[in-house]
Amino acid sequence: MDGHNMLGGQKRLKDDDFRRVADGHDLPESVLNSLTADLVTRLVRRIPASELDPPAGQNAKLQAFCDALVDQNPKAANRFFDGLRNDGTTPDSLYLHWLGPAARLLGKRWEADTMSFFDVTLGVARLHGMQRSLRDAFLPGSVYQPPHMSVLLCAVPGESHELGVAMTSDFFRRAGWHVHNQHFQDPEALCDCAAERNIRLIGLSAGCEAVRPALKKTVKCLRSRLPGVKIVLGGYITELDPDVREKVGVDEVLSNVATAPFACQALLYP
Repeated sequence: MDGHNMLGGQKRLKDDDFRRVADGHDLPESVLNSLTADLVTRLVRRIPASELDPPAGQNAKLQAFCDALVDQNPKAANRFFDGLRNDGTTPDSLYLHWLGPAARLLGKRWEADTMSFFDVTLGVARLHGMQRSLRDAFLPGSVYQPPHMSVLLCAVPGESHELGVAMTSDFFRRAGWHVHNQHFQDPEALCDCAAERNIRLIGLSAGCEAVRPALKKTVKCLRSRLPGVKIVLGGYITELDPDVREKVGVDEVLSNVATAPFACQALLYP
């Protein structure tokens, strides 16, 4: 079962639909199936697979990690994660080789009908908690962040699942960037925020082909209102379409979250 195919020909689901499910409202099965497809597609394909493949020999452990993430015992996942840290796994490796790949594997299990919608959302929520718990170890105690090195990182307006954006933000912070994170419902709100904060660099994340119209609309709005801003793009859509840079009009496509801060610095200060 493929999330993209399920969404074909249907109206794009609104974030209000996600809130209805989260609040416990009943939805017709057809709507719930489409909602699930949109959620998983947008969520688990945020970061390119090329940089998230686990090291050789860790596939079995990654499967076990995903089992723990959806275990009824809420401590199971934390025990597994703490074991990785106690074994000396670095924060970088945890970000790149465990959290991201685990999110993708949860999505694959759902697509194979071996995991429910609610298990996926539970597992990803726990991944978010783990990512936040790593920040103290991942980021140095003091980082000089000059005001001119500011970046606004966000998902394409209208998307609501941002694990990859959160991880990328920490890589930028560690490299000395002042990072602004915010969720935007529409491109105008994004432009208003960037203009108010005098942002010179905006990083957008797009997870699938379904968001391409919103991506193009956002870039067009930014070019119109902020002609001097630099726009970079990351996410799974960069794998789906190698020509996406030219098609949507961004300045750069970033395929490696670990080196993205330095590529952006070179873009601003060639």
